[in-house]
Amino acid sequence: MEGEYLPLTEITENPMIPLAILLTTITLGAIAQRIISDNNILTMEQKINRLKSIVADERGVTVEKMLSKSRKRNLVESRQICHWLMANRVIDNDLTLGDIGKHIGKVDHSTVLHSRQAIEKLSSVDPELRERVVKLGRTLGRSAKWMEEKLKESVKQQALF
Repeated sequence: MEGEYLPLTEITENPMIPLAILLTTITLGAIAQRIISDNNILTMEQKINRLKSIVADERGVTVEKMLSKSRKRNLVESRQICHWLMANRVIDNDLTLGDIGKHIGKVDHSTVLHSRQAIEKLSSVDPELRERVVKLGRTLGRSAKWMEEKLKESVKQQALF
């Protein structure tokens, strides 16, 4: 029976399976299901707040300061990273650039577009920034390989223009 999955009806009908094993199976299944579904049941607002919090923590700033109108380099770069991550669908979303701007810094779509381009250019010459963006993407659930491909793809597209 080791390594096998049995339907619940078969488990409950089999008198050879002790109740403790039955309860453990049900509990572990419920826990696994909860872990899997937790990522899927987050609302868009929760996903965006999680992204803002993770980026702010990594950059050593507060979310409030990051979203302010400040032009301090660290804060501007933090907002730009948020814009890039959202615009490149690192968190599943169907938001337009304008919608992203409303959530991150209350800016318009052209600012989000500029942010995306700035992060792509900077990450092509600054390996430290590139690694931070990849690390943030991994923290948010994307693979490092996916993040690297996305950054390379972005730089190639910019070279065409």
